[in-house]
Amino acid sequence: MGTGSDSIHRIYLALGSSLGNRLENLRFAVDELHEMEKTSVVRVSPVYETPPAGGVAKKDFYNACMEVETAFLPEQLLEVCLYIESAAGRMRENPLDDRTLDIDILFYDDLIIDEYDLVIPHPQLTERKFVLQPLFDIAPDFVDPKSGLEIRRLLVQCPDQSDVRQLPDRLGP
Repeated sequence: MGTGSDSIHRIYLALGSSLGNRLENLRFAVDELHEMEKTSVVRVSPVYETPPAGGVAKKDFYNACMEVETAFLPEQLLEVCLYIESAAGRMRENPLDDRTLDIDILFYDDLIIDEYDLVIPHPQLTERKFVLQPLFDIAPDFVDPKSGLEIRRLLVQCPDQSDVRQLPDRLGP
């Protein structure tokens, strides 16, 4: 697959919410991407409830991951994610604080991008069980282009041993 705007790219996104109606915030993100031109939601993981990470946020998060096919280039995809976060009421005073919606680009095909405002694969991916567990549910055999390891291996090796509880709620179009 090329990186031209007419090519279709496989991406993986992480969703998180700790403010307001957390489940509805995640559904909003999935619905927005589902309805958007140039994107197609392929799979959405189960929802997990997880303790806050990073020491600033105080409320438990709802987390999920999704696989999307898109014609957006990486920089355009970042703008789309920021727009959806903003539409959900996301404030950015402190990026580690509690938030209505967080959308992180985990992978974009097998690209490695390291720019000031865009780093793919996500830099903390391998240290976050709350990302790896839902990602494992939809893409256990996907290979992280940076480490060369499958998601299933990254989950087993993850140093984060926090409690990640699967909820019965489902997202998805």
